[in-house]
Amino acid sequence: MKQILHNVTGYARPGEMVAVMGASGSGKTSLLNILGERLDVSSQAEVSRDVKVNGQQLKNGDFGKLGAFVMQDDILIETMTPFESFCFAAKLRTSLDDKAIKEKADRLIERLALKSCRD
Repeated sequence: MKQILHNVTGYARPGEMVAVMGASGSGKTSLLNILGERLDVSSQAEVSRDVKVNGQQLKNGDFGKLGAFVMQDDILIETMTPFESFCFAAKLRTSLDDKAIKEKADRLIERLALKSCRD
């Protein structure tokens, strides 16, 4: 049996972007996959996690409601504008209709101060 991560803790302030950095093979991707519930664990693996948000226990399946991470090999279409990229991502991740997706993308553009390069 190989231990990948053990007794790992961390803290992020609301509204901050967090970068997880370390040497190759140090467990960065494993940590994020476990936190984000993206890891299909074999029957022989043992995973326990305790994730709290504002002091409240995070339930299984709720990570995507409050956070996200971009995988190392995530590919963006370089010809898309920020607005188009956000709409594309929302279509993949949500069941919202087109109008709601556009409104959400516009709010995100505003929040990230990207109005000048929206299109």
